[in-house]
Amino acid sequence: MTGANVILGTAAYMSPEQARGRSVDKRADIWAYGCLLYEMLTGKRVFEGETASDVLAAVLRQEVDFGALPPGTPPGIARLLRRCLKRDVPSRLHDIGDAKIEIDEAIESPAERPAAPAPSKTAGGRVLQVLPWLVAAALVVVLLSTRRAPPGAGDAVHLSLNMPEGASVDPNLVTQVQLLTISPDGRRIAFRGRNGEDRRIFLRDL
Repeated sequence: MTGANVILGTAAYMSPEQARGRSVDKRADIWAYGCLLYEMLTGKRVFEGETASDVLAAVLRQEVDFGALPPGTPPGIARLLRRCLKRDVPSRLHDIGDAKIEIDEAIESPAERPAAPAPSKTAGGRVLQVLPWLVAAALVVVLLSTRRAPPGAGDAVHLSLNMPEGASVDPNLVTQVQLLTISPDGRRIAFRGRNGEDRRIFLRDL
């Protein structure tokens, strides 16, 4: 579905090159990851607007408010966010695995603080408040790092998936869980369904 001059994605997490309909690579995912990490730490989106067009305009022109980060944010995480949210693609973080290094260091050294005129007695507590979000962000890094495109993935692939005999999708699960996922190598698909009264996970080759 993706291609040159085609805009596809969720406006608030789209990279500038994606918003312009240009070709993208994994660094567009790194931009989206930066938006997600920012949102986890601040409780608000990096770019907002009344309409999708307003949001895309903000993605292209609005400066990121790094001052909204919690006071306890480790300096390494602030640097990571700046590198993830570079509009200039070559200056952006090149690999999501590098983000995990920064986050691991922040988790291992939560007392790291930028220089300040007077130390705060509650600084350590504020740092600890952001640690759960950093752990969650590290898990997202792991998930992104394990994504692998199958051979010949440059072109879109269309396929039909026939349900096994007697099986069907469980309508009670549609709004509760992820029903379908593709293996990291792109060769298999797993989905949840029913066979009679039994709920099962079905595995099929693509």
